Amino acid sequence: LTVTSGDNCESSDEVLVTILKPLVIPNVFSPNGDGVNDRWIIKYMEQYPNSFVEIYNRYGAKVYERKGYNSSNAWDGTKNGNPLPIGAYYYVIRINNGKEPLSGVISIVR
Repeated sequence: LTVTSGDNCESSDEVLVTILKPLVIPNVFSPNGDGVNDRWIIKYMEQYPNSFVEIYNRYGAKVYERKGYNSSNAWDGTKNGNPLPIGAYYYVIRINNGKEPLSGVISIVR
């Protein structure tokens, strides 16, 4: 951006605008060890490095949490290394950009 005054004085500055893609949050995955959908991969999550993800079971007990969630540390359907049963779990995603947290249901199938 360059601005010129009536006295012919100029001033310039630059601004970098980054357009972030919205998250694509799957509602089901199958951590059965077959190499397909074994982790809960949230597409474009790498754009939000300060994110925080929490997952709860149907009784409200936290089974997973991770700061800086991404495809390399994505949830594998376990708690403390033990496979969780099939069923519905509830997630809360805080992307820490001033917007409200995202929440919904994720199901484990095998």
